[in-house]
Amino acid sequence: MINIPAWARPTAQRFLDAGWHVSDVLHALDTRPDGSEWTYTPHRHGTPQWAVYRLSVWLDGFGQPYPPRSQVLAEQVARQDAEQQHDRQRWAELRAARLHDVEPAARRAREMLAAASLRAASQIRRREVQGQARRSQAGASEDQSARDREARMRWELLDEQAQAAIRAGAVTEVWMPPADEEPIDPRTLARERALAKARREKRNGSGVRDC
Repeated sequence: MINIPAWARPTAQRFLDAGWHVSDVLHALDTRPDGSEWTYTPHRHGTPQWAVYRLSVWLDGFGQPYPPRSQVLAEQVARQDAEQQHDRQRWAELRAARLHDVEPAARRAREMLAAASLRAASQIRRREVQGQARRSQAGASEDQSARDREARMRWELLDEQAQAAIRAGAVTEVWMPPADEEPIDPRTLARERALAKARREKRNGSGVRDC
């Protein structure tokens, strides 16, 4: 019974036997069951009578200790956690139900507005057309992006083949300059032919061909 004064221990023992903690006993010595603090005791502080007087108000009509403060607080926390969990689950169910039902409800609302007002019907139809146009435009943008990626990959492969042809000097025809002109390096000519072919393929937008 550490922290409980020696003069209060005999009275506190029955509370400890009932499952109270030392902190519960110390709290009861200073506080009434309703939460108010003691302001007066008709016995001198530090005597067994003082402890008996204050702890006796924590006994029920059968002389049994009330549930300790620590137990009451633990039950409150557990109850609050359970209520919060229930609320979170309920809100999740409501959100899922709203998300599931939002499109049919919106469609019914549009139909009711369209039936009640020609102007509303015209506005609803215009918005539907605009929405379809935006979806079509988004789809076209995705298709164009896919085509751009494909073309970029195709030209990267073509450039690699052109560079390989340049390094290997693979040309089907070598142009020889007239005798009075300065000779041209065949590898330089091969490089120019390969680059010219790559540019021509790129302009025509055709597929990759062998060099």
